Amino acid sequence: MKQIIPIIMAAAAVVGCSSSSELARVKSPDGQACIVVTTGEKHGVPMPGPEPPRTLAKWARVFVEANGKTLHDTGDQDIGVYQSLPFAFDVAWAPDSSHVAYRMITTLRVVSLDGTVLEPAIPSTNSLISSFQWISDKELLVVVKEIDEPLDMYGYPQHYHGYLAQARNVKIFKVVVSGRVSERFTQAVSGPTFIFHSIGFENQEISPYSPRVAFSDGAAICVYDDAAGKVVAKAPLTGSLEGVWWEASDKLILGLDLLSSSDLRFASFDATDGKTQDCTASLLPLWNRQYDSVDWFKAGRTQPANSANASQPVRSATD
Repeated sequence: MKQIIPIIMAAAAVVGCSSSSELARVKSPDGQACIVVTTGEKHGVPMPGPEPPRTLAKWARVFVEANGKTLHDTGDQDIGVYQSLPFAFDVAWAPDSSHVAYRMITTLRVVSLDGTVLEPAIPSTNSLISSFQWISDKELLVVVKEIDEPLDMYGYPQHYHGYLAQARNVKIFKVVVSGRVSERFTQAVSGPTFIFHSIGFENQEISPYSPRVAFSDGAAICVYDDAAGKVVAKAPLTGSLEGVWWEASDKLILGLDLLSSSDLRFASFDATDGKTQDCTASLLPLWNRQYDSVDWFKAGRTQPANSANASQPVRSATD
């Protein structure tokens, strides 16, 4: 018996135990369709000591359902053992519910309710999709950033660095559901923290009120306006930009050093006059040190005057 037990334990460690869960379920605006993201992990058996069981594998699956039928199903996809699951996926429905876009790791796909799947050919080198958003029923803005470390440095091309990486350049594309991709803007940047939006990370690079994108060039906050085709506002920063939330079409809330320092600070930025103002005293008490809501700063504050007339954003997976 003493010889059999170690053999059984060794076999269990090889087989491991698996678990799966639903990461997100997002209904279309009209409530007639749904996109679901599920994830799973395989672990070795727990061993004596404080170390957690070794992660042997991780996988994910995305499927779209409408009227009781499955329109799109990726099946279980191996995503590499180093994956940070909530950060790797994002989901957004078109306002008219005719299409849904999702990011799985570094890939963007657009699924039509007729079952057609578009994977737009977005030109990039060692880059990640940091944000995307519908700007009409048929068009998306997509923010892509080259990162400062090789995507396959851990042996997994699917490895997603998320906020652990720094950006080398920022590129903005427009994607049309017909398949057309056009580069709208590109700019080299000096290693800012990698800000992005995902199922588990509610940051707002792209404005919900207009086709504008806020990003850091490493030293300043910049606001690109796609209607104008250029950066329309810029202001220097005294700290690392590690949070962006749009208060109105021309006003932003900036989080400074939220990830990299214990000195948490907040500032408001007005794109009309390019001025920033410290608002740490009023906003820090509202900050729960999480990125689980895009509206956290509105608690106890008056809604912006023009927000009632602003176009409403497509709700993300965590809204």
